[in-house]
Amino acid sequence: MNVTLSLDKNLSQIITANKYIKWTEIARDAIRQKAIDIRKAEIFNKYVKKEELTKEDYNFIEEIDWHPVDELPLKKEFVKDMKKSDSEKRVAVKNVDDLFKAK
Repeated sequence: MNVTLSLDKNLSQIITANKYIKWTEIARDAIRQKAIDIRKAEIFNKYVKKEELTKEDYNFIEEIDWHPVDELPLKKEFVKDMKKSDSEKRVAVKNVDDLFKAK
């Protein structure tokens, strides 16, 4: 597939002045990323609506190492527990044996 773009004068001048840059690859990457974002949004909407995900959905999820749950906000209880553990005393260890001595 070929894509033709219209560019304003300023953008055209920048591209012309920087011919060493592979602009086609930059455009291709931007289009690819946008397509991934669209696909992720479709799958996320299915997930939120508790619709069944297809095998293709799962293949895509696996391929990009992502899951819809990654987009959900953290639960308040989890954040509270993390803040609590952040303020707890820590014990410095130099090796695995020190872990048993710390008890």
